[in-house]
Amino acid sequence: MKLKLLFVICASLLINTHVFSQERSCGSTIQQWNYLRQQPRYFELLKKAMQAQQKKTTILSCDTIKIPVVVHVVYNTNEQNIGDEQVQSQIDALNEDFAAINATITDVPVNWKPFITDSKIRFSLANRAPDNTNSNGITRTQTSLTSFYILDSRVKFDTAGGINAWPASSYLNIWVCNLNDALGYAQFPGVQPEEDGIVINYKAFGRSGDLNKKYNLGRTVTHEVGHWFRLFHISGDDDPSTPCVYDDEINDTPLQAIQTFGSPKYPKYDVCTAGGDGIMFMNYMDYTDDKAMMFFTPDQIDTMRTYFELFRDSICFSQGNQLVNRLNHDLQLEAIVSPITQTDQRCFSPIAIVRNNGLDTISSFQIIYNMVDRTKRLYQWKGTLASDSSVTITMPPISGSEGLNVLEMRIAETDDNTTNNYRSCSFKVEKENTTGCEDCDPLIYPNPVTTHSFCVKSCFITSDLLTIRVINMLGQTVIEIPEVKSNPGDIFPVNMGYQTKGVYVVQLINGDQSRGAKLIYLPGEGAFEIESVCD
Repeated sequence: MKLKLLFVICASLLINTHVFSQERSCGSTIQQWNYLRQQPRYFELLKKAMQAQQKKTTILSCDTIKIPVVVHVVYNTNEQNIGDEQVQSQIDALNEDFAAINATITDVPVNWKPFITDSKIRFSLANRAPDNTNSNGITRTQTSLTSFYILDSRVKFDTAGGINAWPASSYLNIWVCNLNDALGYAQFPGVQPEEDGIVINYKAFGRSGDLNKKYNLGRTVTHEVGHWFRLFHISGDDDPSTPCVYDDEINDTPLQAIQTFGSPKYPKYDVCTAGGDGIMFMNYMDYTDDKAMMFFTPDQIDTMRTYFELFRDSICFSQGNQLVNRLNHDLQLEAIVSPITQTDQRCFSPIAIVRNNGLDTISSFQIIYNMVDRTKRLYQWKGTLASDSSVTITMPPISGSEGLNVLEMRIAETDDNTTNNYRSCSFKVEKENTTGCEDCDPLIYPNPVTTHSFCVKSCFITSDLLTIRVINMLGQTVIEIPEVKSNPGDIFPVNMGYQTKGVYVVQLINGDQSRGAKLIYLPGEGAFEIESVCD
């Protein structure tokens, strides 16, 4: 794309921007046009950067680029104040996409599969704040403003209803807010550091929580981070009056006239590419739905790394990923080892690595896991996990659904650093095979419980000694009934005593298998009595 046409192109985009409720909309090119208008020197800076890219005169200071991220949650309502786990799910999605191990990578057309490349770019929530204190990489700011807009930088400044950026020389700043006229926008390299970063609508951030169904895999952030690295839209934001003249300056992406919306079928052609493999609508820099976005090309990756080298090389020396002080109790769900990308069976045993980053030795913890929007399972680990040690855990089998799945896990511990207790991964199931997979959750009744007792019915298909646990939302076991003789379909009474009102998880453990279900406990104010509710 020729920079001299940017004014015309962006003026057209201002008129034709799609609203959030209908199709994907990105404000990055509009932002760059606005910045060119306000900062004439930026034009010259980009020209010099293009020349440097061609000459390749410098060397990147780090092979694998590790970028500390700070997520600024700016909210007006409680709904907009998204949770820590939703934030981490976005970081997980970014890392999958940039490592080329996301679930949809399996759908890349055969002729383009050789293009699939690990960018060697990774992201993590910052562990250190600019004032050299420990951080979870998330800030929260309540604002009186009900919404923000593309050509509106208020979200980036304390004095205007937002929050100031952390130093752009050390961090990627992401502001999550009620962005009214786009899903997101990014600042291209070279802008003023106090405005550097990306802004995202809270309904298109991460892959857990209350998200727009078209944009629930974290790909809006992947797209905008591509802009932050200086990628253009795959069509080059071509001038509609002269299609097929200007492109995205990437050699290995086909010429494309306009953006692609929705989830089209392959191959798709247009006036610029009317044959062969068609246009590359599954590229992250198009406008398709999240499930249709799949990969960056090698030339796109080379461009991103080159512009990082030219403008953001200082991040290689950032201490943002390093804790200031070691914590006593700090378990980290370091990685989900399996499944990755896809599995050929619907029923599988998740495998994860848990690391002890703290100073204390750990003897037990629990992992809560299952697909997003499914009743969570609980797995109890016991042993000895010394400081700076890791353990690989294989959990009892669960089942996904044929097609795209998102598995999430978290350590059910309240330790000194809860942000690193959660991970998620996306994968595809290729076959409908449930061999060895028990998919039933315990039946609890009555639920909600308005007395002091309830019944739980086992769904295990074998006779065995059963352990029943009631666990609060802090992951603490408040009631345990060990080694109950169980036959399939047996029903057991559980007395809650004087436990406080609230939400609990009832866990049934049968050998190495564990099943859980949510219990809402709302007892009356009367004296404690043992009720025979299971007769």
